Amino acid sequence: MSHSLFDKAQQYFETVLGIPLDALLDPISPEHPTGKSVRANGVYSAIKEARREDDPSLPLGAWSYELKQADWPKVSDIAVHALMSKSKDLQLVAWLLEAQLNQQGFAAISACITLMQALCNQYWDNLYPRIDEGDQEYRANILAWVNDKLLPLISLLPITSADRDSRDFGWADFEQAKLLEHALAKQNRKDTKPSEEGPTLADFQARMSATATDYFQQLYHTLADAGEALENLVATLDTHWGEQAPSLSNLASLLEQIQALVAGELYKRGIRFAAPRSADEDPGQTPPADENSDGTGSAGGNSGGGDGPIRSREDAYHRLAVIAEYLANREPHSPVPALILRAVEWGNLNTAELYQEVFVKFGGNLNVFELLGLDVDTRQ
Repeated sequence: MSHSLFDKAQQYFETVLGIPLDALLDPISPEHPTGKSVRANGVYSAIKEARREDDPSLPLGAWSYELKQADWPKVSDIAVHALMSKSKDLQLVAWLLEAQLNQQGFAAISACITLMQALCNQYWDNLYPRIDEGDQEYRANILAWVNDKLLPLISLLPITSADRDSRDFGWADFEQAKLLEHALAKQNRKDTKPSEEGPTLADFQARMSATATDYFQQLYHTLADAGEALENLVATLDTHWGEQAPSLSNLASLLEQIQALVAGELYKRGIRFAAPRSADEDPGQTPPADENSDGTGSAGGNSGGGDGPIRSREDAYHRLAVIAEYLANREPHSPVPALILRAVEWGNLNTAELYQEVFVKFGGNLNVFELLGLDVDTRQ
């Protein structure tokens, strides 16, 4: 486990919950390190009741009553105290993650996933729910729930932080904006949409642009930590499960997409992140130039873009541009150089702008002649 991630998780639990991470990992007792099952002693039922909330969209009928809301602080409190004094239970950690997502947002993911991984490392054989004669279905179901059921909640977490007088936008708003933009494009509607249809890509991008750079940098690192914690958990699960290990790819994919959106916005502002990020690189800094570099970002001093490994996203696109220039000089009648340069151009767009370019401007149907800027109607 990364010491940095563990230290960050330690700080998170101490700051947010007033409990050191070590206290959640300490044995329940010398005789019973993982304690006893709390499935049937009231802990599970208390958490389920605290999680329960009424759906405000459902009709009340003839009876009017106050809708019940989930008590996420209570869920967190029950879960952490049960983990410390009653049972080392993966289900408790999963519910704690859900509660903390509702309270603390993206920052909860790395800390709670790190806790889950540490428990698996330390107590695998006797962790609850117990392995039943080699059957790990109960544990697999908990991880499947994390991988699938938490996605809608994460999609609603705010990505922007621009205006106190109106709500911020999350990934779900971005997805809705793409659908709306595509629908308007199919209807050939350029007019302003009714407000009840939701935000457009222009609305979303305006809110992104109004969000402070410092906020996006912090969010980027928070998402990077979440991704690293997930990778660590997957590695631990693979060790114990092998090829039968449950997947966490849906959760990882969503976090990667959100991180890419944030990175795209930062890229527009001149802040470039190496992708993928290595453990000993300082994210947010442009990789140092090679001693033989001409200072343009290529990995070597020759015109071909360098023979060394690609060191960053910027380096990769620079090499593509160099390749396109070389091919244009060698094969002036070939469409390939222009297509490569179009790819480089798209690489400098953020996700919202790229969607606007591909699906709105081109309607999702890419035509080589249009990409090359040729008159489609005159080609025969």
